[in-house]
Amino acid sequence: MKKVFLISFILISFLSFGQENCNNGIDDDGDGKIDLNDEDCKCSVSPQTSLINNHDFELKNDCPSTFAQFYKVENWFLPSTATSDYINSCGFIPASATDAGVYPFPARNGNGVAGILISQDYKEFIAACTNTTLKGGTKYQVNFDIAASTSGRDAFNNLPLGQVCNSGKLNGGKVDITIYGRANCNKTIPVNSNKFPPDWIILGKATYLPSKKWGQLTIEFTPPFDMNSIMLGAPKELSDSYVNEYDYQLCYPYFYIDNVLLNKSSDLGLSITSTGSFCENNLVLNAQIDASLGSGYTYQWYKDGIAIVGETNSTLSIAFASANIGNYQVKITNATSCKISPLYNVSEIIDVPEYSIDQSACFPGITTLTITTPADEYSFDGGITYSSNPTKSGLTASFNPISISIKKNGCYSNLRNVILTYPPLETITTLPKVTIKQPTCDQNNGSLTVTTPALEYSFDDGVTWGTNPVLENLPPDPHHDYKIRIKTKLGCISNAYYAVIYPFLLPMPTVTQTNASCGIGGTISVTSSPSYQYSIDNGINWSTDPVFKNLKANSYGVIIKNEKGCISQQKVVYIGTDYTKKPEVTSTQPTCGILGSITITTSASQYSFDDGMSWTNNNTMNNLKSGWYTVKVKDDAGCISLSESVFIRSYILETELNYTFENANCYNNGSIKITTNAKEYSIDNGETWCSNPLFSNLPAGDYFIKVRSMVNCESIAKYVPLRDISTSTPDYTIKNAGCNSFGSITITTPADYYSFNNGLTWSENNTISNLSGILNFTLLVRNGTSCFSQPGSITFNSTILTNPTVNHHHVSICDELNNNLETVNLSSYACHLINNYSNYTFHYFVSQSDAEDLVLTNEINNFTNYEVSNNTTIFAAVISPENCYSVAEIKFSLLKPPTFNLIPDSVILCENETVLVDAGNTFDSYLWSTGATTSSIVINEPGNYSLTATSKYGDQICTSTKNFNVILSNRATILKIVTQDFTENNNIIEVDVSGKGLYEYSLDGISYQNDPVFQNLSSGIYTVYVRDKNNCGTITGEVFLLMYPKFFTPNGDGFNDTWNVDLSSLEPEMEISIFDRYGQLIKKLNHSNSWDGTFNGQNLPADDYWFIVKRQNGKEFKSHFSLKR
Repeated sequence: MKKVFLISFILISFLSFGQENCNNGIDDDGDGKIDLNDEDCKCSVSPQTSLINNHDFELKNDCPSTFAQFYKVENWFLPSTATSDYINSCGFIPASATDAGVYPFPARNGNGVAGILISQDYKEFIAACTNTTLKGGTKYQVNFDIAASTSGRDAFNNLPLGQVCNSGKLNGGKVDITIYGRANCNKTIPVNSNKFPPDWIILGKATYLPSKKWGQLTIEFTPPFDMNSIMLGAPKELSDSYVNEYDYQLCYPYFYIDNVLLNKSSDLGLSITSTGSFCENNLVLNAQIDASLGSGYTYQWYKDGIAIVGETNSTLSIAFASANIGNYQVKITNATSCKISPLYNVSEIIDVPEYSIDQSACFPGITTLTITTPADEYSFDGGITYSSNPTKSGLTASFNPISISIKKNGCYSNLRNVILTYPPLETITTLPKVTIKQPTCDQNNGSLTVTTPALEYSFDDGVTWGTNPVLENLPPDPHHDYKIRIKTKLGCISNAYYAVIYPFLLPMPTVTQTNASCGIGGTISVTSSPSYQYSIDNGINWSTDPVFKNLKANSYGVIIKNEKGCISQQKVVYIGTDYTKKPEVTSTQPTCGILGSITITTSASQYSFDDGMSWTNNNTMNNLKSGWYTVKVKDDAGCISLSESVFIRSYILETELNYTFENANCYNNGSIKITTNAKEYSIDNGETWCSNPLFSNLPAGDYFIKVRSMVNCESIAKYVPLRDISTSTPDYTIKNAGCNSFGSITITTPADYYSFNNGLTWSENNTISNLSGILNFTLLVRNGTSCFSQPGSITFNSTILTNPTVNHHHVSICDELNNNLETVNLSSYACHLINNYSNYTFHYFVSQSDAEDLVLTNEINNFTNYEVSNNTTIFAAVISPENCYSVAEIKFSLLKPPTFNLIPDSVILCENETVLVDAGNTFDSYLWSTGATTSSIVINEPGNYSLTATSKYGDQICTSTKNFNVILSNRATILKIVTQDFTENNNIIEVDVSGKGLYEYSLDGISYQNDPVFQNLSSGIYTVYVRDKNNCGTITGEVFLLMYPKFFTPNGDGFNDTWNVDLSSLEPEMEISIFDRYGQLIKKLNHSNSWDGTFNGQNLPADDYWFIVKRQNGKEFKSHFSLKR
């Protein structure tokens, strides 16, 4: 009995942990996964495919390294100039995504997602070609994952893009994420489409309240016509809770999208809708089942993938509680089907608040901002502080953006940016218009009148106000400003208008003057209208004489006074001195052995060359040394001229000073021998001279050598130091170690022997090499065996630096236009050239030698937008922080994308037939706009078609799309053939046809023409050929051109005995009437008989007879012929 019980227990245990029960909230199979989180609970019959290839953004051309690299994800494309982003953990994750908890991505989201920024004037979208045509009139459903964060930018590029901003608080309200469609799959980016790309049709939308938690949205839609591409992103018209890109101040609303599952509603068909609000405690979720899925389903609700036990109705009520925050799903099952809904995210976030503003009409527009959405608490500083007051006053546009948010019932909103605008500056800067009445000679006081209408007026800068625009009886005071302001009709206080009441002054007098000259004073004559008194010292002294004489050179203040005692404005007059003009001079500059000279060529009584300190009768001064000379002349009256300055420069003997020297040592003083040939020599900078170039027994010291050939012919000095090695340390130079090179020390003091280790070892080599690191040396030099220098201690401190270890990189890229040219960003390949590439600087060259020599004048400046062709090699100089560099090669191979030489732009489809369009079998994959994936398709309907093909080169895939038009054509239908005949050789056939093709015409089926009119034809029977130029068939029609005999001879000889219209037998309805010259009807003919020239059995005479032909088309033809006997 115990054995049976043990076996039963083991069996029950095995069964308990062998299968997951998906509806009980328990980990039944012990794998750590509960209910929907366990793969065992997935619906095996649920569709796992999307009508969009790479719907989960996992397939990539390359890892992204920054924003604006959406082109690196496969199958998707940019539909506008706004640059969407590809985010993948293999290369680029914005810091804001990590801060928001969007990254690390949930397991269902893999490694790659799309990222878009949304603002009023800059909206990013993502687009893809569907892998089969979305049929017009068919209902579809798209589910996709979505999350949100902020995304910061730095205007000065000091911080990485995508940094955390707003302290991580979201700044977007509800937004209708919208799906758009288009008939074609054109990947061309339209210009200037930052706000919205043209030609996209709105298909459907889903309202999304931005949240940092990953959720899902569902959109159901029915295309109005066949479509082959979709676009996902913001609505064309955003709500005003979103502002312009600039107004976000570099902190933008940002959205992440993944797992775009698109299929027919009959394949997906299940979603969750809601009523009420979580924060209002009345949220109800509803399982929305598409009618195509039928009925008879049972329901089970889940939170975060775990069953909510007992919740098996089509609706689920969710009470407000923090424990109820999460992602909800519903699973429906019946006898044949099983579906799991997308996620519905329940969070404590409410929509951004509404607001109103009360703004002053006057600049700067003092504003009161009121949040009008009822709430418990309100914030006006981006959620930093909250209060119960919904109003904020004292705001202006300088506070932009003002970030508002609310809290209600324990929930909170995202931030909403409020943007204020300034009223026009003119509301305060327009100055009032003022009439100033200044005092007169008869009226001592003035007045001010404001002529601009206003509410109030102030004359003291707004201290006091009144309604009187006039201020009278104002005493003159040039040091007092009246600051006039007004309160405009809008209540704005204007800027101040400054006014001054000046004392009355007569007009400034007019004067004439003469300057003082040698021995003669100057004069001032007041030439104004006669006045009472005159003054030239600004009113200190007065005179009734308007002329003032014998005036010294000076400034004079001239005023006048009238009989009423009114004084004029001051006229400042300067009386100068008229000197004799400067003398004219010539000068001779010195040459070797000859000093300079100055000759005054202006004739005078006496001459001075030292600014008048001494005078001479000689106008020439010789033997002048270098310097400035001030030249003047004096006439017979003793008047001295203005001075002229002359510079006599030094003469420098231009010669190279060569010399040899011996330093002093323990035994002897030193010597200097000047080896440059000259007349005299100096070692003390020209203080003393000697004819012997050898200077011996010189103690250690500093010497300045010169040579001269003669007087005033000296060389410049050259410094020569003599050292006594026994009393000084050796001189030396250090060459530091550098990039791939060792350092060295060279002793420059001449000696017999050199030591770098304080005399331990000696050598005749004055240089020690191959140095690197921090090394200490003691330098000594020695002459003979016992004459030593003083030891000199030095430290060598430099280390050999290795050049960067670089990698050559081969780049294979698709030649998109197949023109052997592609534009690339060379800096994007830096990461392949060296590890930790961000620590290095890169310069790009087309020449290897320029790169190796770092010739920066020849570097590529447009490296972010550079055109390369096949086998182009770029040489990159990679520079380390220590300024060492190596050269790496970037070699480009342009891969040929699919080219569609076999498919013309227009393909002809003959009516009621099919046409084969064959792209050839040289490509790796094919995707036609019909959804076919073969290398050729059979088409039976006209319209616009496309083929997207790929060519694989290892891991590299090149894609091209060919758009072509299928044009319907058919065989022509001949509507009628119009003829003009009854001529010898100028008959006409005109063919009138209908049809969908392009047609050409022939009368022999061999030679064709485009013109449907044939001219210059003889009479006869013709076959008309109408051929479709597109080879959709030929149709024929028969026509005859009539003619009549010009005469006949009814004489019974068997020739021309009767008369009738030629070929009339081919037109049974034809009637022919014959008349004589008098108009009498002679005979009526039909298509089968002829006239024999008789009337009532009697032969008619030879004559001209007339006839009328009536044809079956209603036309008539009249002419005549001859009867000959």
